[in-house]
Amino acid sequence: MSQRKQQISFFLLPDDETNIAAEIRRVLPEVRLVDEWRWDDVSQPPVRDQPSDCGGAIGLWNSSIEPQLIGVQRSNGKIDGPIIGPVVQWLRCRSSDGRLNAGRWAAAHDSEDKETAAYVRKLWKIMNSATRDDLKRISGDLSAEPIKERRFRVGEAAYCSALNGELSLVANQLILAPE
Repeated sequence: MSQRKQQISFFLLPDDETNIAAEIRRVLPEVRLVDEWRWDDVSQPPVRDQPSDCGGAIGLWNSSIEPQLIGVQRSNGKIDGPIIGPVVQWLRCRSSDGRLNAGRWAAAHDSEDKETAAYVRKLWKIMNSATRDDLKRISGDLSAEPIKERRFRVGEAAYCSALNGELSLVANQLILAPE
């Protein structure tokens, strides 16, 4: 058995997160939002209603594939959520000083686990339909034609804020803007 890993990077403001979470609930009502940084008990995942109720990392847990979610307790007592299976990691975008740092969804599952693979495909379809990818690089060598950047998704609120010059879209040293 091999492990399949996927990720999708994005720029989302809280309104974008709320809209995506609502679409997830509509399409996949069995998915729960788990606040990955606030586990108190390995057998009680901290389920929240909205992304804004969570810290910087959310687990998108498909409770119909795995009805019970068990965390992992570290030697220092801290509890982490599972890192493989029907839980997709959602690292939220961080905003400060007019910069919106990219977030991402990451999935890891057994390549033969067709049910989890189908779940991940549905989540990616939701993200792709709720966001756009028409960004360009505005950092680095700008002497040539602007470089179109299609590796990142961007929510409508984040796109409009960047278009209006209210914030910069940043991924490490890369700075992006609407085309």
